[in-house]
Amino acid sequence: MNWSDLTETVSRYAPAVGASLGGPMGGAIGAVVAAAVGKGDNPTPDAVYEAIQNNPAAAEALAKL
Repeated sequence: MNWSDLTETVSRYAPAVGASLGGPMGGAIGAVVAAAVGKGDNPTPDAVYEAIQNNPAAAEALAKL
């Protein structure tokens, strides 16, 4: 999975952030998203996707970005 694969998922909670994942700064934005959802120690697209799907608090944190 790549950061651009999370564009739609993240956009549901943070549209501007989600759109940015598909751009040239996707990796940097992905690191910010990972930290926001509690995966700063494992900033991978897979870890972020899992957090968003399995933890309602992670989805709420995205909405605050």
